[in-house]
Amino acid sequence: MKLVTVLLAVLLFAACSQNSKKSGAAPFRASTPSASPATQTIADDILARYSGVTVEILEYETGKKTAVDIPFNETVQAEGFPLAISILQFYPDFKMSEGSNFFTASLEPNNVAARVNIVSDGYEFSGWLFAEYPDMHPLDNPKYNVILLKALEK
Repeated sequence: MKLVTVLLAVLLFAACSQNSKKSGAAPFRASTPSASPATQTIADDILARYSGVTVEILEYETGKKTAVDIPFNETVQAEGFPLAISILQFYPDFKMSEGSNFFTASLEPNNVAARVNIVSDGYEFSGWLFAEYPDMHPLDNPKYNVILLKALEK
């Protein structure tokens, strides 16, 4: 189990640390949010371009699935599913530094990532979802799966 954890950490680091210096440009760092982290964890320049994300919800037992838009700073109750979903953090071009600091390398949707909170009947998941790597941090819910599909541009 420890080996699996180490391998997942190495894969996450490799996926997140792909260098954007191919073009010779310095990495873009979104501005620091103007409100306290408890009220806003998404930078103003990201909020100026994006309004939220689209996720797909799948019910394992019935195979029923639907796409749901989740706006920033809102909790959405998905129609027909007992899931309440909110976005805690969002990066359109997710990167992770060696010090495990998260940032966006640009405002382009190159590696869309969202830290979400999902609540359902005593179950709570708070973690990262990646559009390009849906199996990276899957939900451990026996009834439902939620996959990040894309960023919603304004």
